[in-house]
Amino acid sequence: MAQPTARRVVADPRHKEATKTFLGLLADVTNREGWREREAFRTWLHAAFYSLRGSVLKPDGDAWRHNEAEYMKIVARCQIAKATMGDFARLLGIAGRALAEAPYDFLGPIFMEVEANTQIGQFFTPDSVSELIARLSLSNVPVILAEARAEGRDHLLLQEPACGVGGMILASNRVLTEQGLDIGRDAYWHAIDVDFDAMCGCYIQLALTGSSAVVYHGNTLTLETWLATPTPAALMRAKKPAALPEAAE
Repeated sequence: MAQPTARRVVADPRHKEATKTFLGLLADVTNREGWREREAFRTWLHAAFYSLRGSVLKPDGDAWRHNEAEYMKIVARCQIAKATMGDFARLLGIAGRALAEAPYDFLGPIFMEVEANTQIGQFFTPDSVSELIARLSLSNVPVILAEARAEGRDHLLLQEPACGVGGMILASNRVLTEQGLDIGRDAYWHAIDVDFDAMCGCYIQLALTGSSAVVYHGNTLTLETWLATPTPAALMRAKKPAALPEAAE
């Protein structure tokens, strides 16, 4: 495995080794394919998103066929597809293990280093700040959930209008878990971002942590939606009343 270039990725201490392994494997892909690091990372984001998204689509439906076509476009771009797609699967495994061991933002620090677009004001909130905001915003949640159930809803509906790669949602989910909630059953997120790469990162992290959510590629300000994808947990643990959209193209 190639050694990653010296950098200032401020990863969560719990993810230090996983981040190092991830970046080393990403460097292998970069060297093999002749891509810049940013291109390798965003290509992995897209491949991982389409791979996970395929699991929640109706097989052989129009959305599923479109999703498969987008995934195969990525395969076709690779000079050595078998090795690179294998490494992409391993990168997803690294992210999954890191998030399973510590459900803190794993992709955000990496995204900020290799992908974030400062020209459009794209910065991600540090996890410590996200957790502080979550604790201030989500106090006394069991009482709120009890009130929702009394009104006929079996979950909390939460909105994240500029989700980035989902760091704020992960921090909020930890706070909800501390208060005794099951994030797959008791909480239901609507997350949206105008940036497709960031939306992919958010979906990956929410899917891998068992979060119940629909993640949208869209514009909160104009209310446009171009793509909507429920996480596996949102389908397996349907909410009452039903609020899941069909995965849109």
